[in-house]
Amino acid sequence: MTEERKRPEREIKTGRNYRETDVNDQSVYVEGDYNDHREQRRHVPAPLWTELQRKLIAWLDRDQYAASCNRKKLLKEVKQEVTIRLQDSLHRDQLEINLYLELPMEESKGAVGRAERQKVIPLPPKTSAMEVLERPDVNGRLLILGKPGSGKTTTLLRLAEDLVKQAEQNNAAPVPIIFELSAWKNDQQPIDQWLVAQLKSIHSIDKKISQKWLENHEILPLLDGLDELGIPRQRLCVTKINQFFKQNIQRRGVVCCRLEEYQQGIVKLRKLNGAYCLQSP
Repeated sequence: MTEERKRPEREIKTGRNYRETDVNDQSVYVEGDYNDHREQRRHVPAPLWTELQRKLIAWLDRDQYAASCNRKKLLKEVKQEVTIRLQDSLHRDQLEINLYLELPMEESKGAVGRAERQKVIPLPPKTSAMEVLERPDVNGRLLILGKPGSGKTTTLLRLAEDLVKQAEQNNAAPVPIIFELSAWKNDQQPIDQWLVAQLKSIHSIDKKISQKWLENHEILPLLDGLDELGIPRQRLCVTKINQFFKQNIQRRGVVCCRLEEYQQGIVKLRKLNGAYCLQSP
C-alpha cells in the first residue's frame, strides 16, 4: 500500500505573529495584518460617525413627529373652543345687538400712543380683523378696541377662526391661542412666562415645548380681557405686554380691551402697530 503523499503545510502570515497550520483547517482564528481566503469573515462595526448620524436622524424624525402631533392636538383644541364660543357669541349678538357685527369700523393708530400717527383711517364696514392684522403697517401686532356690546369678543373669535384656517392649510403658520388676561395674577410675572404656564395648565403642553414655540413664533397669542384687571393692574399688565413685544421684533400678537378702560389706563400699548376700533354709526 502506497503511503499517501502528504501536502506541505502552508505558512499563514498574520503580521508580526504567524503560525503554521494544516491547509484543511478552516476554523483557525488568525490575528494580524495578513489573512488568506481561509479565514472566516468577521463583522466589522460601522464607523462611529455613521452610527451617530443614524441615531441623530432617528432622533430628529422622532422629535419632528412629536412636535407635529403636539401642534395638531393644540390646533384641534383651539378650533373646537373657537367654534363653540363663536356660536354662542353670534347667537347672543344677534339677539341683543342685531346687526352690530356689520357696523362700520375704523383703524385708529393714536390708541397705541404714537402722536405722529393719530390719523383715523375709515375702513369698509365688512373689513375683517384678519385683513387689518396682515396689513404691512400693522405687521401682526394689533389692538382691538370697542365699547361694551360692540362685538369685541366676536371680532376676536372671528380673527381666531381665520387664523385657525390659515394654520390648518400651512404648517408654517402660527397656531392662534386665546388667553384670558384675567388669569394674570402675579403683577411681576413676565408675559412669556405666564403664557407658558397657561399652555401647561389649559392645554397640558410641556413647558419646554411651549418655550420653544414662543421662541420660534409658532403660536400667536390673542390676549383678551385687559379691561377686566382693573385700572391699576391694567397699567402694570400693559407694561409687561410692551416688554414682551420689545424682547423680539418678530413677535406677533393681538390684545383686546374696552375702549373706555383703555383710555383711562393712560399707559398705552406702544409696541403694537395699530388699533382696530369698533364704533356705532
